[in-house]
Order: sequence, then structure tokens, then C-alpha cells
Amino acid sequence: MPSISNKKNHSMKTEPQINADERRYTMPKDAIVIQNVSKTFRIPHERKTTLFEHLSGIFDGKKGYEEFEALKNINFTVKKGEA
Repeated sequence: MPSISNKKNHSMKTEPQINADERRYTMPKDAIVIQNVSKTFRIPHERKTTLFEHLSGIFDGKKGYEEFEALKNINFTVKKGEA
């Protein structure tokens, strides 16, 4: 009796081979580049809980908060392989 095989003939697809010299010129040295990042938080003077308090703050002309600059124009680079 002939045996029945459930094996399928799969062909493996491989990526084209690139030598180390070619890879060096095509891959960027920097993994992450961050430039001119700033972050400002508003810190309220008073906690407003009602709609009336929010609206009255708009019309009185006063600034009800202080601005805190946590980051100002920060730049940094992470190179490939760095953590």
C-alpha cells in the first residue's frame, strides 16, 4: 500500500545577502534625533469647579495660572546600539 504524505513543499524566501561594507553605508548612524523640544505646563492659581467660575475667569482679564517651562529647546541624539 503506498504511503500518503501530508508534507507540503514550501520554498523558503530569504532576504538578499548584503555584506558588512554595503550595510555600513546604507544604515544611518543615529537611531533617534530630537531637536528643539519644549514643554510648558499651566499651573492654576485656584481650582474652578463650576461653569460660572470658568466663565467669570475668562471675562475678568486676569490670568488664572502660571506657566512652568519644564523643557525649553532640548536637543539630543541616540545612536544605534545605545540604550
